[in-house]
Amino acid sequence: MTPPRVVKVEVIEVESLEGPRNATGVLDVYLSDGREFSLMAATPAWFEDKTRRLGLDFYYGHSILFLNSLKPDVAKKAAKELAKNDAMLCRYDTPRTTLPRVLEEFKRRH
Repeated sequence: MTPPRVVKVEVIEVESLEGPRNATGVLDVYLSDGREFSLMAATPAWFEDKTRRLGLDFYYGHSILFLNSLKPDVAKKAAKELAKNDAMLCRYDTPRTTLPRVLEEFKRRH
């Protein structure tokens, strides 16, 4: 049996500080078997800047897909790599939310 393939990746809800190399967003990943995944993604530069501004020394919680750029071609390449192993897509799948919301909520709790 052939594993499902990525048929579409949409980069949505983007927050960019200085272009695609300093950004966060949500990747909606659609597979050929009909499954859909929602992945929180960020560049390391955006994550470092946001955690510094929030005064966070650490973060744990939902998995974050780190990309060197939030450009659509990079996002699709990462999604295709994750789709090689269903467990990885499931690990990164999150309820519809954004990383800024998640980090601000994390700060309130800690």
